[in-house]
Amino acid sequence: MTISDLPEPIPVLAPDIATLRREVALRKGEDIPEEKEEGPGSGGGTELDKEMIYMGIVTSDSTVVYYKLTKGIKKPADIPDE
Repeated sequence: MTISDLPEPIPVLAPDIATLRREVALRKGEDIPEEKEEGPGSGGGTELDKEMIYMGIVTSDSTVVYYKLTKGIKKPADIPDE
């Protein structure tokens, strides 16, 4: 097997946040923001809440249920309605 036998890589499914920011700036006629050195998955300087996971589940009838998962065990009465 050689490298030429390997299939082509899958194209990018969605643009990264830096690309989206550039596109929005161009559409608004603003200056394009400068690129900052950021590590992978840095989220453009936005701090992520590492104690909480946001999750959505879609069923076959297109119903979407959203969950916020956090550490620990809580009683349902202790969780405020949102």
